[in-house]
Amino acid sequence: MAIKKYYETKQDHEDYMVDTNNTYSLLAMYLIDQGVTTTRASDLAKAILMCFKAVTPLDNGNLKVCSELLPEVFTLAKFYNDVYGDGTYPFHEHVKDVKEV
Repeated sequence: MAIKKYYETKQDHEDYMVDTNNTYSLLAMYLIDQGVTTTRASDLAKAILMCFKAVTPLDNGNLKVCSELLPEVFTLAKFYNDVYGDGTYPFHEHVKDVKEV
């Protein structure tokens, strides 16, 4: 399986009004490139990051239960992961819907 490459922005990173000193700035830039306003992109990106951080440490039992209760969280976590092209995590097998980057 080929390693996914991270999202390449449409503009230079310096051209975005996004704080690049955090772990979700590339996702915010992706959202801006898709038409989300700059004022909302960072907050949305941060919320999506929190989904990723919430599911990555789950053990197998909790992965199964949580993926059935909150499938949207898993979709958003995978979306975050795909924007960054950051490999595969155990929670990926529980993702039902995928947003293509």
